[in-house]
Amino acid sequence: MVELLFEDNAEHGYGMYTAQEVIREALAEKTRKLLAVDWTYAPLKEAAQKWLDTMNDGSANKEASMAYRCGSGRGARSRLRLRRLQAGCGNPEG
Repeated sequence: MVELLFEDNAEHGYGMYTAQEVIREALAEKTRKLLAVDWTYAPLKEAAQKWLDTMNDGSANKEASMAYRCGSGRGARSRLRLRRLQAGCGNPEG
């Protein structure tokens, strides 16, 4: 019985690890596509590249993740403007 509990716990942990790896690789692929777009907002591109460069080093990736997640330190209004520009909207101010 104890062995079954250990196996279930190990399988659950491995499943969580595998799922996290798949999610991170999907994000890395989307990030590579973002970097390939010439007109991507330069600070966002810089934050995205730093995230990619450090994605396999947890301690080095902490700051890069925060910058990338927050649109490289810009406020919500700047992120909205960026989304409108990337969506091809004529007036990003809306």
